[in-house]
Amino acid sequence: MPALDRNKTASFNVGETPITVSISPCSWMYANYGLQLHFKLPHDYATPNGGHFEVLKKPWATLDEADFQSMVDAMAARLATGGVTVCASCGGSAWNRAMFPSQYRDERCERCFMAELQKQFDADSQKQTAAQARKDARQKAKGFNFRVDAWVHPTSGDDKQVGCYMQAEPSKDDMAKLLKAQRSNVLTDYKVLPL
Repeated sequence: MPALDRNKTASFNVGETPITVSISPCSWMYANYGLQLHFKLPHDYATPNGGHFEVLKKPWATLDEADFQSMVDAMAARLATGGVTVCASCGGSAWNRAMFPSQYRDERCERCFMAELQKQFDADSQKQTAAQARKDARQKAKGFNFRVDAWVHPTSGDDKQVGCYMQAEPSKDDMAKLLKAQRSNVLTDYKVLPL
C-alpha cells in the first residue's frame, strides 16, 4: 500500500467559497493518532489554527490516497448541505455552528473573531496594568522601592508566578535564595522592577 504524502493538499468550492485542505502534523507525529485533516475557509488564515479539523482513526502507516480523498469528499458533501454560513460581522464565509458545534466563533469568520478577542484582551490588559500601577503606588508609599515578579518551576506540577516588594534592590544571590525557598528548579526566571 503506498504511503500518504505528508504535504498532500486539496481544495474545493462550496458555492463561491474556496475550501483548502491540508494534513495536520498530528497525523504522523503521534503513533496511532489517525489522519487529521485541516479544512480552512478564506478568513481562517488570520491564525494558524483557524479552521476545522476532522480525524479518521486509522494509523498513519496504513493510510493511503483513498483515505485522504474519502475524507475530503465527505467534508465537501457535508459543507454543501449548509456547513458554510455568512459571517455575522463582515459578511464573509464562516463555519455554521449548527453543523460544527466545536466552532465557538458564533458564526463569525476567524478574522472577525480574532479581532474581537484582541479587543477584549487589550481592554483586560489595560485594566490589569492600571490595577498593578495602583498597587505599586500603595507599596511605594509604604517605603518599598522594587517589585519582584518571578516564576517558580517545581520538579513536578505546574509553574506558578510569585511576586513581592522590597526596599532594597535584590542581588542575584537574594533572588536565588528566594526562588530556592519556593522550591524552584530554575533560579533565574525573575524581573526586578524599580517603583
